[in-house]
Amino acid sequence: MREGPEKAHSAKGLGRAKVAPKLRSLMASTKLSDTQIRRVIRCYASGMTPAEARARTGLSHVTIYRLYGHIRKRLAFVGLYQPKTAFIDYINESEEEGRPHFDWEPFQASLRAHLGAHRGIDAKNRDLYISEAIFRIEENFLKPLQFYNLIMLTIRATGPLNREPPPITAALFHLELDRLGYVFMRDMVRRSRLGGEFSAFMLSALEDLEFKSRRTYAELAEADRQQTTQANRPKRRRATRADTNEEGSD
Repeated sequence: MREGPEKAHSAKGLGRAKVAPKLRSLMASTKLSDTQIRRVIRCYASGMTPAEARARTGLSHVTIYRLYGHIRKRLAFVGLYQPKTAFIDYINESEEEGRPHFDWEPFQASLRAHLGAHRGIDAKNRDLYISEAIFRIEENFLKPLQFYNLIMLTIRATGPLNREPPPITAALFHLELDRLGYVFMRDMVRRSRLGGEFSAFMLSALEDLEFKSRRTYAELAEADRQQTTQANRPKRRRATRADTNEEGSD
């Protein structure tokens, strides 16, 4: 989704940031090595079809499809892949705020072309394919290496691809993505030829914004943690009148 210059800065930062402290494993309980999985992720980030990825990696067609599916689900989980309804709402709100009119005709043509290039689309996974297509069409400023780093960052924050991620990890992912964005922006200010006082002002402003951002995501993560804890807590059955009568009769 288009979210202004902040998101573009974050994406640029991904091109130079180190990709993750290494996970114990990119997937749990699998015979695939992390090296093989990374190769598939690079193929996905480059926009290769499963057939092209199979030729590049030597893995089976079924394995490629399964890994591609895991990647789509994880990117949707953290909100990078958004539903078509959310995209339409965003465009409508943008136009109401006076931004340029969005030309739907070429977008729909690109969407049909993207979906037509995939086999195996059915009612269960169609929405994921549509969300992926919207991202690739609208976020095409991302280079393959940047997209690869973004996927690796997602896995680092949320855990192995083939395991259900805890809700808290979505907020942690966006917190890390914001941090990379601020690192990039501070680096740009330091490298610029702006005056010393103005540079100091900009760095201070960025520090304040990052502090507020980290606090917001920390609050979201804590809310998710409490919700998960509450959901997993065993429910205590309320004593009924029948229970009370039985206790009294003993």
